Amino acid sequence: MQRRLSLTEGSSDKFWYIDVAGTAVTVRYGRRGSAGTTKTKEYDTAE
Repeated sequence: MQRRLSLTEGSSDKFWYIDVAGTAVTVRYGRRGSAGTTKTKEYDTAE
């Protein structure tokens, strides 16, 4: 499952990409136009 979120308000222009694959959740976030930061967390179960 993948989700894309964005915020454009005032001087803020940010994005978040969330990808859930089994027990791993990967989030990439940052300012639009940048490569952003990617973090992955592994969970014990897929709940």
